Amino acid sequence: MTRFFAQPHDPDETGFHFEAADEFQLRAEKLMDQSGQPVDSYAIQLIEGESIDCEIAILFGIRPENISEFINFTRNASDHDKAEYIIGVRECGCDPTANPDNFGVTAFETDSYRDLARNFVEEALISEVGRYLHAQIDHDAIERDIREEYTETEIAGRTFLYRYEE
Repeated sequence: MTRFFAQPHDPDETGFHFEAADEFQLRAEKLMDQSGQPVDSYAIQLIEGESIDCEIAILFGIRPENISEFINFTRNASDHDKAEYIIGVRECGCDPTANPDNFGVTAFETDSYRDLARNFVEEALISEVGRYLHAQIDHDAIERDIREEYTETEIAGRTFLYRYEE
């Protein structure tokens, strides 16, 4: 569950909790300041959610204008897509408002360069030359090649290796 708090910029006004964009809109439209005027300026805070969503919130810069977009993305995207968004914005300097599918980021969740090399070999061997050649593969050389192309980063306590192509 993801929960937010909308804090009016006027410190004399009381904010409210919400979980959905339509709930924010409904409550924001009804909130009046002390003089009976609608409150028109809020800061949005993510107060409860998955660690990966919290990282996205920081990069995304959630505001009333984009809260619906943020909620839709975090609810519908896979953890892998979320990781590629974070890598694209945080590590590669991509525009946080751009479509993450256009970032040019390829990421793999893995414990090490060595594990990624083994995964690449296993995928290739299953589909192309057969498992009997596995012992003859130079995993060290493949790992060295991967280290030249990929960068390591951590997201929400998980390790990812990624490459960025502009």
